[in-house]
Amino acid sequence: MRGCFCSPGHVVGSGLALLLLLVGTTNGESAKNADKMMERLRHYARAYEQTTTWTPSELISDAGYDPELWYVRTPDQFQIGVHRIPNEGKQPVLFVHGFVMNAGCFVANMPENTLAFLMHDAGFDVWLINLRGTKSSFTNYVYDSHEPEFWNWSFLEPGLQDVSSTIDFILAKTGFPDLPIVSHSEGGATVYAMLADTPKLAEKISFHLALAPCLYLTYSTCPVLVLSDYIDFPYWFDYLNASHTPIPGPMIDWALYEMCTVLPILCETVVNWLAGWDMSNMNASRVDIYVQCVDATSVMNVDHLLQLRHTATFGYFDYGEEENLVHYNQTVPPVFPIDTVMVPTKLYYGGEDVMVSQKDVEELLIPSLNSASFVEPPTFVPSWSHADFIWSIDGELYKEMVAIVKAFS
Repeated sequence: MRGCFCSPGHVVGSGLALLLLLVGTTNGESAKNADKMMERLRHYARAYEQTTTWTPSELISDAGYDPELWYVRTPDQFQIGVHRIPNEGKQPVLFVHGFVMNAGCFVANMPENTLAFLMHDAGFDVWLINLRGTKSSFTNYVYDSHEPEFWNWSFLEPGLQDVSSTIDFILAKTGFPDLPIVSHSEGGATVYAMLADTPKLAEKISFHLALAPCLYLTYSTCPVLVLSDYIDFPYWFDYLNASHTPIPGPMIDWALYEMCTVLPILCETVVNWLAGWDMSNMNASRVDIYVQCVDATSVMNVDHLLQLRHTATFGYFDYGEEENLVHYNQTVPPVFPIDTVMVPTKLYYGGEDVMVSQKDVEELLIPSLNSASFVEPPTFVPSWSHADFIWSIDGELYKEMVAIVKAFS
């Protein structure tokens, strides 16, 4: 059975526990030490009970909207949680989140600085998907999460299964023939891979707002990706028998919340280093909420992203020559034909984005896409980092995005 590999959340939680034990065993008599340690344990238990953790539905409700949570069953038997900010009878729009995120990332800011809320206010019926493996989409009716088959997917399968099934569910419920999609980060890779693999799905998508899509990562300067140039992560994943990234739970949520509440500067430093987030355009007082949007994904998905980086192509998953022959009837995985995707698209990318670099977008992504699909030339935002496309305090650019989606949906 595969487990999970270490993460900042696990490190923080384990560090707090170790510190507690050390403090409890370094003073005087053992009996007194035991009493002190138990008192500290009770203190941390009370602190945990008072910790403010948020689900996407709670974030939506706290912002003054009425949330709904629906479940969609995929052909491969995953139960996908889909949050809704309802506007009955209005045009539905579907948001697709990025790497190790969940739907909460789209509603983590104040309403005036949140694209999903602004789209609802503009008359859209807003739907937010949680892709498989996240807290709200952690059920499979065939496999248990402890079985490796549960995690046997990268970014293509969530598109063909989760997103496609959710689109069908939304269209059936609302009566609309198609809908626009808003994607961020790896969500863009999922949408493009899905459409390139199964072109017929384009009939159900009227428009694609692609925010910092990470189809190419060759020139990314994100510290973790740069580290992968020197460390063979896939080897260590296999060595550790890891099948997924850490699964958020009460202790990890509590540890991250405490770190970001008590030591916000440390919290900012950690998230800046790990994810390349630039906090200068973000609401630093909500970092404790932002980190709660971090969620689980499969190691296969991580491996696939590393393959994109090291091949400078946007291709199918590389299983190795022998397995590639079984899957693709060729030794090298094929490239996704994204030049055939003709869904009307508006693309945004940032100048301070270390995850999806300006060079990756301008030299690799844009030339690979069909220029006829762009409703407007791609927009370059010099001061924006990767996270700004979902968490910026600049609501004006979000309003521009709303107007574009409204005009072309």
